[in-house]
Amino acid sequence: MPPRQSDVVVAQTRMLLDSDVPPTSIALQLGISRRTVERWRLSIELFGASYPPAFSKQGRPRALTNAQLDWMLAYLNDRPSTYLDELALVMFDDLGVELTDSVEVPAAKAVVSQDRVAEGIVPIQREGPKVGAGCLDAQRPATLCT
Repeated sequence: MPPRQSDVVVAQTRMLLDSDVPPTSIALQLGISRRTVERWRLSIELFGASYPPAFSKQGRPRALTNAQLDWMLAYLNDRPSTYLDELALVMFDDLGVELTDSVEVPAAKAVVSQDRVAEGIVPIQREGPKVGAGCLDAQRPATLCT
């Protein structure tokens, strides 16, 4: 993004716009582009200033509020072996929040895993088949390996 024009140029442009001077004439007189003059004119009409105000948040709003995230983390701290499908059902029943697989569940999973790592909470390891060095045969099921 190019740097902003000096306050003097902005003030002169605003004064000339108030005097109903055409944007092309203003641009030639001040050495700026016609499009800049037209953009400033629109910003003055909409916001009362040559540049629009800075917006703090952009993009899609969060799916879960901070209170809902806190509730979810407290639930998971009490029940660390909860599956995400079970969490989605409980959140819908208790809070009325529907978690979809496409957005909120991966986001919740990321938040939960980051918070658990940050807090030093180690998830419970489920016992599964052990794959050892003797399992080189692809036809043999892994449950038979020692």
